[in-house]
Amino acid sequence: MKLVTYSVTKRGPAAIGVIAADGSIIDLATAAKKARVKLPFAANDMIGLVAAGKSGLALVKKAVTGLKSGHHKMNKVTLHAPIPRPRKNVFCVGWNYVEHFEEGAKARPHVTELPKHPAFFTKQPLSVNSPYGEVPSHPGVTEKLDWEVEMAVVIGKPGRNIKEADAMKHIFGYMIANDVSAREVQRQHGQQWFKGKSLDGHCPMGPWLTTADEVKTPQNLRITCRVNGVTKQDSNTSYMYFKIPRLLAELSAGLTLESGDLFLTGTPAGVGHARNPPEFMKAGDILETEVEGLGLLRTAVKSMGNAVPAAGWRELTQMLEQPVGRAPHMQDHRQSMPARQQQLRAVKHLLLFPQRAQLQLRYKKIQPDLADRHQPRIVQPQRQFGVQRGQVGID
Repeated sequence: MKLVTYSVTKRGPAAIGVIAADGSIIDLATAAKKARVKLPFAANDMIGLVAAGKSGLALVKKAVTGLKSGHHKMNKVTLHAPIPRPRKNVFCVGWNYVEHFEEGAKARPHVTELPKHPAFFTKQPLSVNSPYGEVPSHPGVTEKLDWEVEMAVVIGKPGRNIKEADAMKHIFGYMIANDVSAREVQRQHGQQWFKGKSLDGHCPMGPWLTTADEVKTPQNLRITCRVNGVTKQDSNTSYMYFKIPRLLAELSAGLTLESGDLFLTGTPAGVGHARNPPEFMKAGDILETEVEGLGLLRTAVKSMGNAVPAAGWRELTQMLEQPVGRAPHMQDHRQSMPARQQQLRAVKHLLLFPQRAQLQLRYKKIQPDLADRHQPRIVQPQRQFGVQRGQVGID
């Protein structure tokens, strides 16, 4: 079963959907009501669905049984990350493909042998982004924006000190993710990867959550990444150095994994910073991230930084449109009222124009492909691996 979190309109409320056989989206709440199935979780709460476990999933299947077509066409809705806002940081592991470790060997002279234990790090929750949205380039913060295709695991059954033999029983499903990374930021903070990996919007995920029962061989899936149609990474999950059971066993040692936790399992060779010469993404680039059988992410890099949260958009607009006298808490008594209104109009322009005009242009540019976005596309690889000297400790 493939589960999505979507909105009918761009800024409308989110809902859980199930992808039908024809690629359309079945609205779970509507289907459950018609089938007289009482769900033990809110129909817009993917974490609640995951926490409901096998019994909750059985009710979802019962609600959609017999529906061959959905309520919405895929290209008529907005897809969010299946779990738009994780409860905690996204767990990640570095150096988990042998070729990727080797391609960066000259960049980390202090680490010459593969580690005996996984190198864990995390990405903060606001790094999670939608599968067909825009990745902010954060100008002024980073000029070295890199790509990393990864397969993501979604924890179902909670546990601590999980044994390797039992690890796969704790997985609810799988998704695709791209661990977008600000490379120079990684070097600015004592070689701690967290900051360079955690900029807002730097973890597009999705496009849907595929339940574990539909992924028979998670350790044998082709995994690829393309920038502007050119293949940068092309490998297979079978080349993971630490397999999924080992990763979950080590991560859960003394640390409780909860329902809905997200875990990125590592990236293969072909990242931009290790090429010769190095390559980095820039505004206008199209990033495609794909894992065999799990779908395709298609995101555009956009020159923006601090986007306005959708939930506060209407309130912000109304506030900026109010006369100064009606917003006492925003008055600056050192400025004249016309000067203050002019300043507010300038702020409104800076906030609204990128979010409306440029977003509309970008959306139109990508939109023709969205009708086929549920059809994964594999292209032939172009391996151009190399190593940049002088860098240290970068995944």
